Amino acid sequence: MFTPTSCLERRILINKRDIKMGNLVGYGVEDTMSNVAKMSRWVCLECHYIYDPIKGDPKNGIPAGTAWEDVPDTWRCPECKILKAKKGVFKRLDD
Repeated sequence: MFTPTSCLERRILINKRDIKMGNLVGYGVEDTMSNVAKMSRWVCLECHYIYDPIKGDPKNGIPAGTAWEDVPDTWRCPECKILKAKKGVFKRLDD
């Protein structure tokens, strides 16, 4: 028998899986290009580090689930230490 807490936990796990797979339909999130783009991964063109919004960058204060647009411009790539704000260094990955 499921309690409300276990149902909620199950729903969260399903949502995380579906967001990771790019399926945003049916969970209260409109399936638009802007929402899909928010969950896109970004690559540093200097060192090829990949920022994944599902994982975030907890060691540098960016919690899991943080979209690239919400990462502050003062954030630095954990591999090569280049600033996010530097133009042309980070590119969205088209999965």
